[in-house]
Amino acid sequence: MSKHSYADILAIVQTYLEPVGPKLTAVGESNDISEVMRVAKESENSLKAGLRKLHVLKLGRQERKHIGLLKECFREFIRATQNLQATQYRKANEHTENGAKLSSEYTKRVMSEVGRP
Repeated sequence: MSKHSYADILAIVQTYLEPVGPKLTAVGESNDISEVMRVAKESENSLKAGLRKLHVLKLGRQERKHIGLLKECFREFIRATQNLQATQYRKANEHTENGAKLSSEYTKRVMSEVGRP
């Protein structure tokens, strides 16, 4: 029997993944490179914490079915923040796009099988 549910997954996404995009977008408009690096590092740490939380969830068979997509989404966004810190903006953008695709695919698959989590 599973200990955690889709609500737990959603809470992790809302806490650790969703805030990253707006933060990086806001700081991306800044000309202060040290501020960009600081926010990128904070975002990387947040994403890593969220990924660790996903790994320790005790999920049932249904909830586990597509969790690999979501974990890979977190990894892509982590790579994006690391590339941003290394001033590899093109690579950061590629990883961001890949992460967004994975997130969308995860959501589509889960919703098609069980409806809104």
